[in-house]
Amino acid sequence: MDEPTGTVLFTTVGRPYYGFDVFSLDLASRRERRLTDGLSINFNAQFASAGDDEDDDDPEAVVFVSERTGCPRVYLARSGFSQPEPLPSAPGSLFHDRPILRNGLLYFISAHERRQVGREIARLTPYGSVDYSPAVSQTGKFVAVASYGSRPWGGEFHALNTDIVVFRESDPTERVVVAEGGGWPTCIFRVEFEFPQDTDFSRFPLAPTRVTPPGVHCFTPAAMPGSNKIAVATRRRGKSYRHIEIFDAGS
Repeated sequence: MDEPTGTVLFTTVGRPYYGFDVFSLDLASRRERRLTDGLSINFNAQFASAGDDEDDDDPEAVVFVSERTGCPRVYLARSGFSQPEPLPSAPGSLFHDRPILRNGLLYFISAHERRQVGREIARLTPYGSVDYSPAVSQTGKFVAVASYGSRPWGGEFHALNTDIVVFRESDPTERVVVAEGGGWPTCIFRVEFEFPQDTDFSRFPLAPTRVTPPGVHCFTPAAMPGSNKIAVATRRRGKSYRHIEIFDAGS
């Protein structure tokens, strides 16, 4: 067999030579702490605790996505440990989003489709639907997602046309659109509500209430349990970088 001749043209996104890390900041002391290694690409971190357990012995433990092995995986970083613990996830998936630990269960978004033989991974999103950025209530009974439903991505970038969908963890097929045109949900309620069998869902989706100032671009909100405050990433006019700001959603 003759050796092939010619030229192969290809492109690559390259390898970034910088760290992309997760930090925590004590609001009282203003002490900043890096929670990841300073070398890898680490992102989409959530505190492993629900935030309301006073007996939690590691309030700074975080679950996050890292590409330190060349592909995204979910990890748990604990205080006092030099290396994070890899958590069970879908091998071969090129996309993971916003992992959450709640009541001994790991919730995460994955791009894989096939059921992993011998692995206890349950799919909560119906086939044919697309969900992002899950948020789980503190008791673990309800899950909120930003969802396209069965719609394909329309190519939008600056403003995603997703809806906020809520469903029970025990019955993910019963999904309710609670807000249209929303993204990055966060759960703050502790007292769970129940839908009676005869509930009229015709009043959904609900009209949202703005809790951040008009004209301020806000991203990825995080609710603060035990208060009405939320932390958001913002980009103010005239600024080149994003900042973390805290707003009182009740005022």
